[in-house]
Amino acid sequence: MKKTLLLITLALLAGCNESKLAADNSTPPAGDDDDDGGTGGVIPVAVVLAGGGGGAGTLFDGASSYDPDDASADAIATFTWALEASPAGSNAVLSPAGNAALLDGDVVGAYTISLMVVDRDGLPSDKVEYTLQWLDVDIDGDCLTASCPAEAPYPVGCNIDMDGGDERGCVASSPMDSVVYFQEGDACGAGHVAGTLLCSATPGLPLTEANCPMNKSQKFYPAASNDCPDTN
Repeated sequence: MKKTLLLITLALLAGCNESKLAADNSTPPAGDDDDDGGTGGVIPVAVVLAGGGGGAGTLFDGASSYDPDDASADAIATFTWALEASPAGSNAVLSPAGNAALLDGDVVGAYTISLMVVDRDGLPSDKVEYTLQWLDVDIDGDCLTASCPAEAPYPVGCNIDMDGGDERGCVASSPMDSVVYFQEGDACGAGHVAGTLLCSATPGLPLTEANCPMNKSQKFYPAASNDCPDTN
């Protein structure tokens, strides 16, 4: 029988109301329709996705940003990234690289990044912000669960070490479910699960090796815990 232990929900630092997994400003605020700066164009749309990493070294992807009146591949000319907020005591660094940015987080808590894009007509988008909540996972045993907090209920990444000695590791989750299940091998009750769990206020992509690495040679990422290796 698989045993579960619910990770005590950690307090969520004050986040931005604009926090988005796919931050999209395609619907302008009232009075800003067709805000073209006098050029006759339509402002571009900045879109931010959590692209992978799972903890310290989280990648953000802005490649889905677009220009509504220009479908060409090079419609977006520049990407401007910024780290807007980080937890107290953090020395986190955001490293932009064109349409992507790498966040080197260093303490648990809430990190807010922003993106603004400019199209090749020189029109800037609205600035969009995305807040990522980084939680600690530190649980004795195996066949366990951790949970994202109510304010950021959707898991979007993790980085997990399991020290029970089995080379099989399983992380079971659904993008719409706040609970993430961790299992090493097929023997419950032993070992230790440690690492980070990343949560968002909006659903993201399913957890995979790209956004939830673990220290196992055989990795499983099913949607349900029943699809992990059978337990003794």
